[in-house]
Amino acid sequence: MAVHGEFDLTATTPDGPRASHMSVDVDGGNITGTITADGQTAPITDGHITEAGEITFKVHVNEPAPTDLVFKAKCDDTACSTVTGTVAVPGVGEFPLKGKRA
Repeated sequence: MAVHGEFDLTATTPDGPRASHMSVDVDGGNITGTITADGQTAPITDGHITEAGEITFKVHVNEPAPTDLVFKAKCDDTACSTVTGTVAVPGVGEFPLKGKRA
């Protein structure tokens, strides 16, 4: 699965759409990289991808309160030109997530 690269992501939250940018590298089944949103950049941790293109990872944020966001997505095609999934915010909820190559 060709996940390596740059993606623009949008999570649909009760407060409206939340845009972010993901830069990702793949080594075997492990994913590393960063997520940038609201002028802040955070590393991707606990990142994994399956042969079927299922992606999971966490990103630690400090604002508005320290927490780990949990991302789950799936490549929509073998080139991974788009992804769909969810982002979970502990204590708040799980929100739809869409992304496309930047």
